Amino acid sequence: ASVIAVALVYVFSSNIILLYARKKEFAILLSLGWRPRQLSKLLFLEATILGTLVVLIAWTILGSFWVTTDNPIAIGRILLIGLSGLLIYWGGTLVPMALIRRIKPYESMRSGEVSKGRRFVRTRSVLGMSINQLVTYWQRTLLSVVAIALPTSLFIFFLFITFRLKGVLYATWLGEYVALEVGTMHYVAMGVALLIAILTTTEIMWQNVNERKSQLAVLKATGWQDGQVRLLVLSEGMMTGLCAGVIGLLTALGMIGFVYGQFPVQELSFLRDRKSVV
Repeated sequence: ASVIAVALVYVFSSNIILLYARKKEFAILLSLGWRPRQLSKLLFLEATILGTLVVLIAWTILGSFWVTTDNPIAIGRILLIGLSGLLIYWGGTLVPMALIRRIKPYESMRSGEVSKGRRFVRTRSVLGMSINQLVTYWQRTLLSVVAIALPTSLFIFFLFITFRLKGVLYATWLGEYVALEVGTMHYVAMGVALLIAILTTTEIMWQNVNERKSQLAVLKATGWQDGQVRLLVLSEGMMTGLCAGVIGLLTALGMIGFVYGQFPVQELSFLRDRKSVV
């Protein structure tokens, strides 16, 4: 479920970034007589094509397991797993299909803009400029934080179970006692989710830099070195990662406290215990 959630965030952020990157193209189409509904259908068709490719790849991989293993996967499950990829792409394109109605034809003629940012703190340092950039585009920052924090919190939760509870998750669910052994596949799933989160953050950072080419060019013209510009971009990524890490840690502590009925302050020592054992 966490992998699917992160994948949905990734597809959603990719569609949002694609929408902003093609804003002038869509504005030209609107000026030529296209309707917003037609542009929405265009995005939906593109998502359907990509989702179909994902479905075919998933069915190919699962079909190879179905043919080569002694205990084949049920046909119905194979169909549902493949179709879930298409549903992810459809779900990730719903918001961009709605936002495309905000694009106006005159936006194809906009030029000369250096920066759309607002000042929330003083911009006398790289740190201040990074904070202003992240807060200005808070929607993208929130997407990146959520994409990283979700798998991070579950990864910490699984580490707690592995090193403190001997790898067995036990809890009460709907009045029934449940025990689950946390194994390699759970960590593989978290690794895949973290990889998707990295891709999501990479796309968001790329779009931030791509939209600020003129601003960064002005900074270079006023004496900024390439290293300072790189430091500006890296500081934005580091602050995003730090915020996501803190939220992921707090979420993991909350999950442990919710499952086991106590705030697990003392349980954090499992990291120190593991280190001493090693």
